[in-house]
Amino acid sequence: MGVGRNMAYKKSLFFRNKGFASHMHIPSGDDDLFVNQNADRSNTAIEIHPDSHVWSEPKKSFSSYNKQKIRHFGAGKEYKKRHQRMLSIQAGSAVLFYILLAVLCGMKAFLWFVLAAYLLRLIVQFIIYYPVFKKLNSPDLVFWFPAFDIIYYFYILAINVIRLFNRKVTWK
Repeated sequence: MGVGRNMAYKKSLFFRNKGFASHMHIPSGDDDLFVNQNADRSNTAIEIHPDSHVWSEPKKSFSSYNKQKIRHFGAGKEYKKRHQRMLSIQAGSAVLFYILLAVLCGMKAFLWFVLAAYLLRLIVQFIIYYPVFKKLNSPDLVFWFPAFDIIYYFYILAINVIRLFNRKVTWK
């Protein structure tokens, strides 16, 4: 996902692809969807230098944060199908992993397996995420990662369930 204030693209690319015209029917995400439609290996780069960071004021309440997330997830149905599948598999496999761990915890004979599987997941995530957090000047986040990981995937699941019953999405 990209946020407009943290993205840049050439004016010629924007006009050649009719800008946000194909996303005018949704309340948010036009910037993210424009990049999703038009980005490829030849015209995309990621800049992580600290001087390139654009900071935003976070939402002040959990309620306003939830509304924003529901709005963001609404744009996801417009992503390329391949990206939708990738995101669904990634989130779904994480939720299933934690549900399976919880079920196996109930079977005391499998506690060693549960611990080994969870530690293996943490080690792999540490190897992948620590260099990223370090480059983004946030290496201390890696220690919060085990808690954030569980919370994040079940939060995504909850937001998607809420979206099933709340089809009306507003901008603010």
